[in-house]
Amino acid sequence: MAGSPHQGGESRFPSSLAADQPLYLRISNTLRRQIASGDFRPGDLLPSEAQLMAEFRVSRHTVRAALAHLERDGLITRVKGRGSVVNFVPPLANEPQSARAARKGSDTIAFCAAEEDPFTMSILWGIELEASRYHVSVLFASSRGDMTKQQELLASFAESGLLGVIVMPVDVPPALMRESALSLDRWADAGLRLVSVDRYYPGSRVPTVTSDNFDGAYQAVSHLLQIGRQRIIAVSLDNTNTSSVAARLEGYRWAFKDAGLLANPEWEYTRFARDDNDFLAFVDRIRPDGLFALNDNIAMRCMQLLRAAGRTIPDDVAVVGFDDVPAAALLDVPLTTVRQDGQQMGVEAARLLLEENPAGSGQTTPVRVKIPVQLIVRASTVGAAATAEPTSGQHTSLKG
Repeated sequence: MAGSPHQGGESRFPSSLAADQPLYLRISNTLRRQIASGDFRPGDLLPSEAQLMAEFRVSRHTVRAALAHLERDGLITRVKGRGSVVNFVPPLANEPQSARAARKGSDTIAFCAAEEDPFTMSILWGIELEASRYHVSVLFASSRGDMTKQQELLASFAESGLLGVIVMPVDVPPALMRESALSLDRWADAGLRLVSVDRYYPGSRVPTVTSDNFDGAYQAVSHLLQIGRQRIIAVSLDNTNTSSVAARLEGYRWAFKDAGLLANPEWEYTRFARDDNDFLAFVDRIRPDGLFALNDNIAMRCMQLLRAAGRTIPDDVAVVGFDDVPAAALLDVPLTTVRQDGQQMGVEAARLLLEENPAGSGQTTPVRVKIPVQLIVRASTVGAAATAEPTSGQHTSLKG
């Protein structure tokens, strides 16, 4: 519904504004009424700054002040390169629980995923397994990494009166992290049961179930150090503010520290997938003998590029991934990796969502459940004599 303020040749805004208010506040209140009336719905884009400037005949500064006022009150989220997105405005905050339970959907929970890969499906299997114990159905939907779509899905789930939602939050840039955390908290404050899975927005009070990402990275890098590798690079995409990625990078650094070595920040390559030649130039400059990739897809692509450039795996560069996707064991040089237990993550997330006393109720510290991981040693680090048996993962380390 959002777009230009003009539709059918007519403005959707009143022709005059209250003269006893500052201009920015008059514009803010006008937009607030349009949102409350449903003229702009959750997920809609407000008119652009330029359109609002023309409509209200004011400066860009005034428009931005009006939008900042709406954002402060939680009515919109401003997304760089996209515009001002209308948030969900909780209509259920004062609805009695007994009335909500009687509504359609009271025997259903939803899994709002950010992706649709095999790991996400393993989380879904775990959710369904635990939900069946409560005789509850599971509705699956994917935001496909789009924040606006995530907001739309959550609004739909809330209106349907579901028992609750397990959400895999989409990645957001650092500038939107705080607002994203507040957005989830507003849903919880409105009475919607929520649990985050796989990752979370730092600062959010919503309970979370993740893999022990720190420990997985720590095990991976410790393994490389134990087999004699010293110049170990970390390779990731540019989503380093995502909680799971940040924890893995921290585990990478602590493995060096506990071994009495200094982690070199220059060995962290956090722009993978942008330019293969740039990555190979980085490798030529650092001359690594070990590589820790923050997921298996990155690891497998790195192996392809390294081998195409004349380097052998593991003789020249030993490689460790993270996830243990099905393809990892089927490569001609099987990949050493950290195995996540997605199904157990799903089981635990559903249990937290469906238990009689919601997780985190009455607590000031967010519930953060970590599912153990296992290092699976294969040929990409120890050669053809590799064992596929998981390591115990038992060690003593500082974790900050």
